[in-house]
Amino acid sequence: MAATGSLLIGDRAFWRSGASPRQREILGFLVERGPVDLVYAGPEVGEFHRLAVQLAAAAATRRIRCEALPPSLEPRRAAARLAALIAARAPARVVALAPEFAWVADLVPAGVPLILDAAGIPADAAARAIEAGRAADLTLFDDQRRHRDAVAALGAARAAWVPQPVALADPLPPLRGAVSCIGVSFGAGPVDPAALVWLHDAVWRRPELAAARGAVEVVVGGDPGAAARACPDFRFVGPVDRPLPFFAAVDVVAAPQAGATTVEAFGFARPLVATPEAAAAAEIVASACLVAETPESFAAALAHLIGDTAARRRLVDAGLALARTAFTPEACFRPLLEAVGGRRPTPRLVVAENAPPPPAELAARAEAHRRAGRLAQADAGFRRVLALDPDHLAALRGLGILLTRGGSPAAALPLLQRAATHPEADADTWAALAAALNALGRHAEAETAAGRALDLAPESAVALANRARARRGLGRAAEAEADCTAALARSSAPELLHERGLARWALGLPGAEADLRAAAAACPAEAAWAADLGRLTRWKQEGARPRVAIVCPDGLSAQWEPVWALPGVAVAAVGAGADPPGDSDLVITTDPDLAERLAAGGRAVWLCGAGRGDSPHLKAFPEHDGRGWAIAEISAHLAVWARAWRAANAETKPIAGAGPEGYIPR
Repeated sequence: MAATGSLLIGDRAFWRSGASPRQREILGFLVERGPVDLVYAGPEVGEFHRLAVQLAAAAATRRIRCEALPPSLEPRRAAARLAALIAARAPARVVALAPEFAWVADLVPAGVPLILDAAGIPADAAARAIEAGRAADLTLFDDQRRHRDAVAALGAARAAWVPQPVALADPLPPLRGAVSCIGVSFGAGPVDPAALVWLHDAVWRRPELAAARGAVEVVVGGDPGAAARACPDFRFVGPVDRPLPFFAAVDVVAAPQAGATTVEAFGFARPLVATPEAAAAAEIVASACLVAETPESFAAALAHLIGDTAARRRLVDAGLALARTAFTPEACFRPLLEAVGGRRPTPRLVVAENAPPPPAELAARAEAHRRAGRLAQADAGFRRVLALDPDHLAALRGLGILLTRGGSPAAALPLLQRAATHPEADADTWAALAAALNALGRHAEAETAAGRALDLAPESAVALANRARARRGLGRAAEAEADCTAALARSSAPELLHERGLARWALGLPGAEADLRAAAAACPAEAAWAADLGRLTRWKQEGARPRVAIVCPDGLSAQWEPVWALPGVAVAAVGAGADPPGDSDLVITTDPDLAERLAAGGRAVWLCGAGRGDSPHLKAFPEHDGRGWAIAEISAHLAVWARAWRAANAETKPIAGAGPEGYIPR
């Protein structure tokens, strides 16, 4: 088979929103010269597939074929898949967008050139990049110092300096007559604290710039980290993913260190002051910028540009001329385009070193994070596993539990439903599904799911607690209390104590506070349990004051803060569908069936949402035009009701009827 096109191996940096323009330019050049097979070899396979769809839909990239190389594959199988791809497609060249992929040299025929791109690598990885270059025909560097080191180690024929191309703004931002802003850009990466502190303390505070400090602002683009605290005179604007707005807003660019963002100033018609390190790394000719090594000379250069418009214009013209000749994509990537093959020495096989852990290990790490309370790490870990294996049982269950406890049961439900259909679904999976259904107020389904869990593990405290919660939500609080009491004879699980406490509170039975307090003490990280205990304590402390129970979905509870804060009113928030405490004087609910049942028994009820107009017992409180609760209006009417209650009830009797006539919130 004749060699055609190119094989491009990319990692996660390729598809991110802040992807390197250099990598995009390389892809564009290769597409112009034939079909390109793009192989993704990073962890976020799902994101790669979305990139593949975008590329296939773009007219300029119709000759791109995309394939994922899931890191979940055992290293030897992954290498075999890539070897088969190379044999089938017979690429004319192979380009790896990171030195970590040097191991593919073992899979590429000797007559096909392998090119490694070592641009943008951190300083501590330079030696590894040169070592990786021993397996390649050509290694590309965007830093002159590292290029010189590579030439010394590999030879001039196998190391090339390929700078970042400079994109010219169209139209060019105008050069303003007065300087009001100096920009320091570190791009989307982290700010170098040492370089910035040098600029802040040793340069900017020099007497040469005393007048400028009152009239000129210094803005810094990049991920600031601790540098923001060390440089209070500078304004930090965050990572610069799109350079045009940043450079258009500044009048002069200062470059205290080497970096790709140094030469970008030329493409946006901005004069540049750079240290020798910054200028040499990009091989900038001295006529295109002011080079200053000491703090004194750097401050003098900035002061000169601030005061001399003609000097700024001369530097802008020189920088534009350099960008249009030495920093065009064609000039930058000529070594890549002209690379030819040759036999490579046999390198060490390092496939196993670069392979990520298998999904089972990643899922175990994420679960350990979840149990330790490191929720952000757990969330990221579970999502990474699901990107590799969308049907991984432990990841589906773990992420579902996180979302349910984080107040997003609707997002958790499809994950847990998928987990429940897994052939190895266990009691923990069904119990987690029951918890999500309970949080959504779907208590009948939750009872069924908890029952499935108990079929698999009859002593599961989590399943028993979820079944008790479901029964409490279905108006069977006495049954829930009896279930928990029976289970607690065999186990002191805090989940059971918490549920029994809530059931006893709903029934007006003694022991509710003791149960909730013991559960909260056993699990101090359960914020919801502590909140339940606090509401019960406040309920009891208010004594003869009117007691109001809010029966609404869990996710709405926080919106009722103005109601909880009403003076002279004790408020309890109860989960959707659950029975309110038996000693409540007024119930505010969204459940028409619960409202009918309570009102028929003589309880005072306010029904919020779509009430039943034919009910003889109820007055309806509509929701706020479907956009949420009209909390302020309800609070105002509740305050009036509380005053009336205290005036009319020397003995703690509920008021007959409920709710003001014609209540329509605006």
